[in-house]
Amino acid sequence: MFKFILLILKDKQKYDYIFVTSPPIFTGFVGLFAKYRYKTKFILDIRDLWPESLKGVGVFDNPLILNIFGALEKILYKKSDKIVINSLGFQEYIQRRAGILESKIMFIPNSVVKEELASIEHKKGQSKKIIYAGNLGLAQNTEIIYQLVPFLEEKGIQLTVIGYGVNKKQLVESIKNHKNVTIINPVTKKQCLDIIAQHDLGLVTLKDKDVFKTVLPGKIIDYMTCGVPIVGVIDGYAKDLVNNHGVGIALHDKHPEQILSHIMDLIDNHSTRYEMANKGQQLILNDFNWEKNITSLIEYMNESTLPQQRNERKDTKDVTEGLHVRMESLHK
Repeated sequence: MFKFILLILKDKQKYDYIFVTSPPIFTGFVGLFAKYRYKTKFILDIRDLWPESLKGVGVFDNPLILNIFGALEKILYKKSDKIVINSLGFQEYIQRRAGILESKIMFIPNSVVKEELASIEHKKGQSKKIIYAGNLGLAQNTEIIYQLVPFLEEKGIQLTVIGYGVNKKQLVESIKNHKNVTIINPVTKKQCLDIIAQHDLGLVTLKDKDVFKTVLPGKIIDYMTCGVPIVGVIDGYAKDLVNNHGVGIALHDKHPEQILSHIMDLIDNHSTRYEMANKGQQLILNDFNWEKNITSLIEYMNESTLPQQRNERKDTKDVTEGLHVRMESLHK
């Protein structure tokens, strides 16, 4: 944080916007500092609720420090000009926490480009393969994966794990001797999507904490992109999305026998899986389409740029044309 502040103090450029992603909360304060340093607008992009997520993972519980972080969080929400969230589950919390209007919050979910949609014609067949792709961290309930493995092995179901995170080593050690498990180290996004598309089901797990009821794990978007129905041990917003849109089965149950029962229901029902795959990709096109969703941010930036700021720019191109191209490039 201090390094960035020093760089900002030395910087003589002019900017139309400051765009900051948080957590951690300290990057948010870099953005707030930059807002006043450059006398411009501050857009705060919230990817996770922080410090709520600290309490959720259970590794930090000092009440004094958490209260200080909570006060800083509230300042950021109040002082930002626009707040971008990637889960609708965040909206009520942020409004209540900072006492701000709904109009200040913009929903831009994790999204994909149309070219990333996988073919689902082969989904009419059966290969008995399930995948977990993504973080194996403090928020994810890796214990469930460990407990499921022997049940899956008994039913002849292959499990692929593509993962990273603080709990990866422990999980790998606990399941590596099972013949039905394949461990793959992190790969590029395109490679990951190609691997996911070869599976029948995608597994999502989160710990049973209130803060995780507000999130939408990115792997859910990846599974739907690849036409892979979801089996989720999740609750709240993510659970409702999966069940209400018919893109998989989400349950609030940590018992491996119950989870296995739902997995078997889908593994044995080709037509249901194919229907879920179709619904998932249609939901991607309707609600999680990058080209469509990014326009709301671009329109806001075009509308709220001051006329004198536009006149001061050396080029005559749209103020956000470069942003659109750069963000799309970064996304890919």
